[in-house]
Amino acid sequence: MHCAQPTSRPCAPHNLALPKPVRPLKVVYLGSTACIGNREKRFTSQFANSYKENFLDNEPIPPIEYYYETMNQVVPNIPLEFVNQVFSTLCRTDTNLVIVSFNPEKEGLTYHQSGLIAAVDQARTAKLTPYVDNVKNEPLITKLPKPGKVVSQKRSPKFGYTEMKLSNGVTVLLKKTDYKKDEVRLSGSGGAGSSSYGAADFANLKVFNSAISKRIGQLLEHRTGQASAGKERISKAFR
Repeated sequence: MHCAQPTSRPCAPHNLALPKPVRPLKVVYLGSTACIGNREKRFTSQFANSYKENFLDNEPIPPIEYYYETMNQVVPNIPLEFVNQVFSTLCRTDTNLVIVSFNPEKEGLTYHQSGLIAAVDQARTAKLTPYVDNVKNEPLITKLPKPGKVVSQKRSPKFGYTEMKLSNGVTVLLKKTDYKKDEVRLSGSGGAGSSSYGAADFANLKVFNSAISKRIGQLLEHRTGQASAGKERISKAFR
């Protein structure tokens, strides 16, 4: 509690500065652009949800072109002052606060209401510095590896993919699809994976993927989303 409140508060008293609020607006704009570009590739579930909400809550079902035009008119005109007002209402300290504390039933442990209230008061009165939007504008890979070669390739006419053998021993299965516009999906696997390790490494393997994904190139995990705002991307873990 002592750490959570200062984490959410720096934006409220100091207000936001560009370009931080621009990134979410870019994401919204990108989403509407992707929707209009893939309007012929929508899933049945998207239509089903729209009709369900219309039937239950009388929600309108506007055409996707109307949604796209509306987003183009509204999003660019959202002022920075309005974003700061929203943060101020979310981070108010003059309203009622409910504290829910889950603690173990252990002999000798005592919990006092005054201690919880004091932690909240200390967090609310702490002196905070303005948030610094330190996003590095640099490539994920600063030094490209030496390129290899395609050793061999063959076509599978039955399934429509091309199998390529690379000089580094990797086998690539490449297939062109049209599920969505401007979309590339990647996945990879190698060897026996975690099953080749013993029981002694079970705990380490459970957190291995989370640990190695905390940094991409020179960017920490939370910075990669900031640096790629406004760019469409799809990624999957390699194992």
